[in-house]
Amino acid sequence: MFKKVFVILLVFLLSAGCHSKTKEELLKDGVDLLNKDNPGGATVLFRNALEKDQNFFEARFQLARAYTAAKKYEQAEKEFLKVSAQSPSRMDVHVELGKLYILMQKPDKAIAEAEQYLQSKPDDPEALVITGKGFAMQGKIPEAEANLKKALSADPDRIAAKLALADVYESKGDHQGARALLNDVINKDKKNVPAYFMLAAIEEASGNPGDAVKIYQTVAEMHPDNITALYKMAMLNIRGGKLKDAEQTANNIVKKFPKRPEGHRLIGIIYYYEKKYADAVTELEASLRTQPNVGAFYFLGLSHLSLGELEQALSQLQKAVDIQPSFIDARLLIARILLKQKRTVDIIAVVQRAMRLDERGAIADDLLGGAYMGLGM
Repeated sequence: MFKKVFVILLVFLLSAGCHSKTKEELLKDGVDLLNKDNPGGATVLFRNALEKDQNFFEARFQLARAYTAAKKYEQAEKEFLKVSAQSPSRMDVHVELGKLYILMQKPDKAIAEAEQYLQSKPDDPEALVITGKGFAMQGKIPEAEANLKKALSADPDRIAAKLALADVYESKGDHQGARALLNDVINKDKKNVPAYFMLAAIEEASGNPGDAVKIYQTVAEMHPDNITALYKMAMLNIRGGKLKDAEQTANNIVKKFPKRPEGHRLIGIIYYYEKKYADAVTELEASLRTQPNVGAFYFLGLSHLSLGELEQALSQLQKAVDIQPSFIDARLLIARILLKQKRTVDIIAVVQRAMRLDERGAIADDLLGGAYMGLGM
C-alpha cells in the first residue's frame, strides 16, 4: 500500500513540476530517470515534453525506450513506429525496434528491422546480435552462429554477443564451447547474473546438479534479493533429495519476501515429497492466491490425487495444462485419473492429444489401449 501511495505521489510531484520546464529540460530529466532504472517517472516527463510539442521526435523515441524498460511492449512498438514514420532517416529506431521484437518473441520482424539498419552499417555489432538472436529463435542455427561471430569480430568484448553465442552452442550440445564463452564473460564481469544462470543451466543439463547449486549460491551471495537464484537452488536440492536444505531456503524466502508466492510454492512441493499432502495443499493454494503457476497447479493436483480427491486433482492438473498445453506428464496423469474413473471416451481424447504433442511410446500406448479395451474396441 505504501509503495502505491509513493508512486502516485511521485507522479503528482513530477507532473506539478513539468509546467515550468522547457521540453528540452523535461527530456534531459527523463533520460536521467531512465538511466537510474525509473522508467515510470521517465514516462511522465517524456509525455509532458510531447504535450508541449507533438513533433519532438527525441522525446517520443525516449518514451518508447521507457515503455520497453517497463515491459509495456505494445506501447513501445507504437511509439517507435511513430518516430520511424515522422523521421524516416532516423536509423537507430530500427535497432531499438529489433531489440523490442526479440523481447516480444517476433524474430521475423526483429531480423527485418536489424537488416534494414545493416544496409547502411553492415558490421554494426548491435544489429548483428539482433539478427543472430532472431535466427536462433527461428531454429536457423548456422545463420545465428555466423551473425554472432561476425558481431564478436567487430566488437570482441560485446557481452550480449557472447551470451547469445553461448546459447547457440548449448542448443547444438556444445557444452564446452558454451562454458568457455560464459566463463570469459564472468571473468570480465563478476556480477553478470545472466551468465551465471546460463552456466548453472548447462551444469544441470550435463548431470552436475551440485555444481549448479554452487553457482546459484554464488549469485544469491552477490545479490541477496535475487529470488530467482534462491528458488532455482531450492528446486535443485528438492530434486536431489536434500529436502532440509531446500526447506531452509524456502523459509528464508517466506521470511524475506512474505508477499511473494515462491516460498510457499517451495514449501508445498517439499511437503508433497514428505507425504504431508494436506499441508502441501494449504501451502500451494496460498502460493496460487498470489500468482498462477504451472508447477504449483501440478503439485497441487498430485497432492489431491494422493489424498484420493480425484475431481480436485483433475481440476488442478487441467489448469496446469491450460497454461502449458505441451505439459505431457500432466496430460498423461489426467488420463490415468480418468482411467480410474472408467471415463474411457475422455481418456482417448486426452491421450491422443498428448501423443500428437509428444509421443511417449509405451506409456501413452498402454493408456490408449486400455481405453479402447474398455470400449470393447
